[in-house]
Amino acid sequence: MKVIYVTCASQQDAERIVRHCLEKRLIGCANIMPSTSLYTDNGTINQKEEVVVIAKTMKEHALVVIDEIKRIHQYDLPCIMEFDAQATQEYRAWMEKQLCKS
Repeated sequence: MKVIYVTCASQQDAERIVRHCLEKRLIGCANIMPSTSLYTDNGTINQKEEVVVIAKTMKEHALVVIDEIKRIHQYDLPCIMEFDAQATQEYRAWMEKQLCKS
């Protein structure tokens, strides 16, 4: 399995991305959480409120999920990260039923 981590500017943007991926059956589910982000840009430390999406998918869908998120994300350079994940056999079976066949 894969976990896709994405930061978004707002709850609305995060929900739009998650719903898009769910409708295409690329992810099985996602969590959306508020976050305070600190980062540097041109030597300046910045802080802003963002929303984090943690989406769950199968390995074979990860690159398509990332491409879809990049295509519809409002940021020019979105933070999108992919992590390997292990799940229980039952959760994995449920996830496989939720996703489109590759």
